[in-house]
Amino acid sequence: MRDTHAGAPDGLSVELASQLRRSLQLGVEFLDTELRMAEAFLDLAETSRNRTASRRNLRNTATALDAVTRFIAGLNGELPQRQRLARRATELKQRLATTELRLQSYGHLEESDSGAGRGEDPRGR
Repeated sequence: MRDTHAGAPDGLSVELASQLRRSLQLGVEFLDTELRMAEAFLDLAETSRNRTASRRNLRNTATALDAVTRFIAGLNGELPQRQRLARRATELKQRLATTELRLQSYGHLEESDSGAGRGEDPRGR
């Protein structure tokens, strides 16, 4: 009777490994979607003539980037996907900072509105 169960652990190990790979892939897809969303919010902030909409979209960009940064930290540093996602997040953070400065110089943002991309609440809360 022992022989009939001998193959079960191997089968479970294969299934577990498959599910872990699938879980990792879904996590990477989620982060990719969040980065695309952050980029779309930033595009809107840069092109909107409405100051309130620009500020809101900068906050949305910062929120998405904060989430991505937290989740990326939990990924294995050796994964090529992690490195690619981290690089994209860094590029978007730099673009966010540049956009904040540009909009502030044009009068679209008040001094207190800057900092949305660094995890700060631009409303001072």
